[in-house]
Amino acid sequence: MSRLALGMLAAAAGGAAKNTYCVQEFTPGDDPIARVEGYMNVPIKPEVEPGKVLFLWPGLNPVGGEGGMMQPVLTYGVDYGQGPQRWGFANWFTNCGYGQGGYCHDPYLAVEEGDTLFFYMQWKGLLKNGSAHWEMGYRALNNPATQSTFQVYHEQGNVSTIWATEAEFYLDPAENPTKLPRSNYYTWGYKATSRSGKDVPLSWVPKENEPTAMRVACNETIRSGNASFLATELSYVPFHNGCEEGYARTWNAACAAPCGCNNADGSPKIVCDYCCRQTADGCDRAAGPTPAPPATRAFAADTSRLPVPFKTSRRQ
Repeated sequence: MSRLALGMLAAAAGGAAKNTYCVQEFTPGDDPIARVEGYMNVPIKPEVEPGKVLFLWPGLNPVGGEGGMMQPVLTYGVDYGQGPQRWGFANWFTNCGYGQGGYCHDPYLAVEEGDTLFFYMQWKGLLKNGSAHWEMGYRALNNPATQSTFQVYHEQGNVSTIWATEAEFYLDPAENPTKLPRSNYYTWGYKATSRSGKDVPLSWVPKENEPTAMRVACNETIRSGNASFLATELSYVPFHNGCEEGYARTWNAACAAPCGCNNADGSPKIVCDYCCRQTADGCDRAAGPTPAPPATRAFAADTSRLPVPFKTSRRQ
């Protein structure tokens, strides 16, 4: 399928995508990137069901997206198999040789608001046909059963671009503020390693910022508890992380437990689940995770007619 046809397919399925992102470009040399890992949070769901796809993801791709792009994708607004009104997560690849215009992914799993997700993309070696074998994987820090690995066998080039964060929404953020996530989206803790085992320096550049509705900060230092995170931050109108005046999602030692500020292992989250304020009587909290909808059995959904996270992989 041609790029134009693929773009038309996605547009017909979900409307034109609006996107904002952070990126770093490389000139592939004799010691190409072999592993990228990092963390992301799961934001609080929108106030109003969007009815359109909201994709949030990092990714890797060769020059111009030719050869295949790897994308760990957080998804909301449409059921890809994770269940209705739930965030879902899956590993996507754009050059599988089958599926939706070459796109494929592992089965979607539901992920919970406020959770922390660890993800990685690992080069495994070259195949006899010259393609590269990569492994993609993720796990939820607060729900150990939520994890998956995905084998990529048709990567055709070395990494030339790392997308640190991407918001790709199939609606206009300026016209639909209540359909955007109610808390910010972060990626952090990035580490890139070359095939010789060397650390690859990283510094992100913002692209296609939409300051009236959606903003991106690409090299933020965020302190939480005794931890300091070098992070990307996507925020949405009205740009207060979903908190009313006097409340904040900033980590607070006195309110860490009631406000959901720590992971299950005791490590601090990059932001708290709830908007909190400390008072003489304790901790007030608001605007936290919404009551979970009734559990549904996960299934291998037919996503062939649903939008794909295509736009940025075809932009360069």
